[in-house]
Amino acid sequence: NLAKGFTITPIEAFGNTTLVSSFGPLGDVSVAANGGLDISGDGVGAYSSEGVVRGLAGGVPSWPDYTNNTVNASAFIASEVGGSMRFMKGGSFSLKYYASAWNGGSRAGITTYNLTKWGTRIGQGTSFVTAGIGTAKFMLSDKSWGDYGKLGISYLSAGLTYFPEPITTGIGISIGFIDAAGGFDNFYNSLNTNQQLYNITGGIIFPVNGFPLFVSLK
Repeated sequence: NLAKGFTITPIEAFGNTTLVSSFGPLGDVSVAANGGLDISGDGVGAYSSEGVVRGLAGGVPSWPDYTNNTVNASAFIASEVGGSMRFMKGGSFSLKYYASAWNGGSRAGITTYNLTKWGTRIGQGTSFVTAGIGTAKFMLSDKSWGDYGKLGISYLSAGLTYFPEPITTGIGISIGFIDAAGGFDNFYNSLNTNQQLYNITGGIIFPVNGFPLFVSLK
């Protein structure tokens, strides 16, 4: 979405790459809040590209993610607490926790459920749901770079929560909640912005010590 007559060319000199516009060398290049590019400098004045609305752009509700992550977190806590639970006694609802992980039985026909076993199974099930939700959102998107990034984050969360290890499971659940809350949106926007820049110039920008570094890829 560049203005008419505005072009960007990467110039390599002394081991560095500098962005040069049709109006002169570029100054500051940063990602705008709307996902576009903010460019300013003596040669170009000021230029702000319009952010491209890509992918789902919030069109899919986040409640499936929150619900699945909550179930996953609850199952993880249950598996770590251990013990067993009964839900029925003598044909009537009766809730009781057994720290000894009692297997049930007796004349009353009590059936108990091992929290470690069932917590692990439910947690692994939600991992597949996480991957499924991420895949569905990707298939409904326009498959931008940001959409690929979001798909990768969902698979990372699913992979970490599938294996019943306290540290990795906790990290995976946290990633799921952070993503559902929009904590990675800046990352996705930066990918989309780099896609814009790549389509225009053949290069992308990496942040290095707080400054954008342009890298030509073609």
